[in-house]
Amino acid sequence: MKNNVMSKMVSGVKSGKKAVWTCVSGVVLSASLFWAPLSAMAADQVFTGDGSADIEVSATVASGYTVKLPAALELKDNDGDGYFEATGEVGVKGNIASDSCIVVVPSSGEKNGEDYTQETKDGIADCVDKVESGYIAANGSVGDDFGIAITYKNRKNTSKTLIGTVGQQYVRFRSSHENGALKRGDARLSADYDEYTNSYVNVGLSVDEPGVYDGLIVYTYKLAELK
Repeated sequence: MKNNVMSKMVSGVKSGKKAVWTCVSGVVLSASLFWAPLSAMAADQVFTGDGSADIEVSATVASGYTVKLPAALELKDNDGDGYFEATGEVGVKGNIASDSCIVVVPSSGEKNGEDYTQETKDGIADCVDKVESGYIAANGSVGDDFGIAITYKNRKNTSKTLIGTVGQQYVRFRSSHENGALKRGDARLSADYDEYTNSYVNVGLSVDEPGVYDGLIVYTYKLAELK
């Protein structure tokens, strides 16, 4: 298995005297598929004379997937009403077993030096647990976004904070080998393992006072049991 690490990049957009920056932090995991060759599983059997014998054979197909995330999102006030927004795309491709899914979950983030704060870690765990346990599917209709709140801080005066929103269309990507009914937040991976299944992610923030406001979205992705 080979990991490709995607470096976090930051960019911003200015509208008049305002600028809103949203960073996206994450690691892209690329796991290669392979078919294991037949190999000796035990010592050779040796027989003398007539008879019959069993030989156990097996083949292993490893799960493999790739997650694609935006490096950064630029929020713009398109209508001049003080509501800044941006739309990005999250993509997943690969081959996984029918009893598995890939969860790709956004959560609000803040760092203390190079590490995430404990509050951020707790928030990540809570969001991932909700998605894995089926909470999202059970508490909304098909078509609703998975939503979280994200905190922005004024760059010059970090005591000034604003709350924005993040909405993502799909957070569970299910195997192309199963055909169960899709639930809220679900999408099916393509049977063409090189083709991404994409989900939009919408980021929004209402702000009036001029300044630069920074926020951070943390993405967590993992292979999980389909529940």
